Amino acid sequence: VEKPEGTVWRMNFFRTYYADETSDQEYGAWNPNKLISFHQTPCFGKVQFAGLAADSSKTDDSASVVGAHGCSADTLPALEVPHCDNGHATATIDKRLGTLEADFPQAYVGLCYTDTTLELIFEAQRETSYLVNDTFVNNDPLWMWSVMEAFIATGDHDPTEYLEFEVAPNNVIWTGMIHNPNKDFTSKATAFIDDWETYPITSVTTKDVGSQTWKSLVSLPLTMFNVEKPEGT
Repeated sequence: VEKPEGTVWRMNFFRTYYADETSDQEYGAWNPNKLISFHQTPCFGKVQFAGLAADSSKTDDSASVVGAHGCSADTLPALEVPHCDNGHATATIDKRLGTLEADFPQAYVGLCYTDTTLELIFEAQRETSYLVNDTFVNNDPLWMWSVMEAFIATGDHDPTEYLEFEVAPNNVIWTGMIHNPNKDFTSKATAFIDDWETYPITSVTTKDVGSQTWKSLVSLPLTMFNVEKPEGT
């Protein structure tokens, strides 16, 4: 993809949450599934960058079939993402994996793009624990604790390869390219991204304990998605 305007993507966003240190971990999503799995790619929502649209007349017919995950192509959420000069679009994380109930502590992901980056604004509400493992460094298993996550792929098909990005309340991050050939994580491999100069991924995370929130500003280079010009992707 050489021009990002109008390009088409598949994405999903998640939050893991602990009410307190003795509670079980809870899971929320922008578009949840019934299997309590983050890697059911037919459930990834549809995202398009504003601008001249790419040809999206071809669809993935397999995605129209409702599987055990409970998702189908005609029920996927959709966003049109503007250039950052024109604001941002918002995905709301408020539904539980498994039950699909919309009673999960809300989080929001703001999205916009520049000529060279995808910008994400994660904001978690009703945070009561900020539970992290302070011994963890980048690319340790952050998902065992409190995180917000983005799963990102280009194209309009159910992806088999995509970026998984995680950020914790203490600004530790996890980044890897996932190979998920069966689209359900029954077979998988991860290529970790840990060369921060080659992949100039940045995150700035702040907490406001008084308002029970935390927020992370994340910048991802479009080159890592083989996107040179973002309009229309």
